[in-house]
Amino acid sequence: MNAKELEMLVERYRLGESELFDEIYYETQKAVYLSISTIIKDKSTIEDLMQEAYIKAINNLDSYKSGTNFQAWICTIARNHTINFYNRKKKETLVDSV
Repeated sequence: MNAKELEMLVERYRLGESELFDEIYYETQKAVYLSISTIIKDKSTIEDLMQEAYIKAINNLDSYKSGTNFQAWICTIARNHTINFYNRKKKETLVDSV
């Protein structure tokens, strides 16, 4: 699926066709997974972070600008969420070891 077709799916999803989420997910899941797995290596943590990233994306879909690259947008959300998670974990580890 190309970017324009994905864009049309996202627009239809915005208009209330919630059953299209599965298609959007399947079209973007590999890129989102890779965005997270470059930072985190644990598979179950990656899956949790993916779920949280998609929830964030859905809750903030109004901030997505139509006509831009949706896949890049959701990957950015996933990457930023993962960096925040990693930084929190790093702080917890530092506090525990002191």
